[in-house]
Amino acid sequence: MTYRFIFILQLTFILFFNSSAQILSPDELGHKLINAFQSTSFDTYKKILIDSNDYKETINDFLKRNSIKNAQKKKMFNDAVKKFSDSGEIKYKEQFNSLVQKGEQMGIKWTEIKFQKFQFVEGSPSQLDNSLTGFLNFTYEDSTYNLYLINATKFKSGYKITWVTSLLKGSFENSFLNKQ
Repeated sequence: MTYRFIFILQLTFILFFNSSAQILSPDELGHKLINAFQSTSFDTYKKILIDSNDYKETINDFLKRNSIKNAQKKKMFNDAVKKFSDSGEIKYKEQFNSLVQKGEQMGIKWTEIKFQKFQFVEGSPSQLDNSLTGFLNFTYEDSTYNLYLINATKFKSGYKITWVTSLLKGSFENSFLNKQ
């Protein structure tokens, strides 16, 4: 009985302190994204990506907002989750490796990049209220670069990346974001 109590107490502490891994703000998400690229490790990047549980949350929210019959909902839900489970990680890994490779071709040594600024807009009219679109400026040596058109969503588990479109040389200013 005492061992069970101790085990439950330890598990509670682990879960509580592990929740600090949640990304609670867009700025924190920007810093975690820079850390992932500094490491050039997909495993590090994967920790800030949407996962199967987040994807299920997204699909459930979509189905609730739209008047879709229950039988149709179940099939759509199962099909979408299966497709994400089958190919989501593969697509994200290809995307990450492509961005890392593009940066290397531009002469970037990823371990030496420095966070500059994460500019974003939350809940633009073309997106859900819990989403954001942004641009992450960072520096390497004397040049500025940006991870262009980052899409992220705030889930129960915190902010997660849903897509990073490209890597460009130069600073991106927020004129686009102000037009949203």
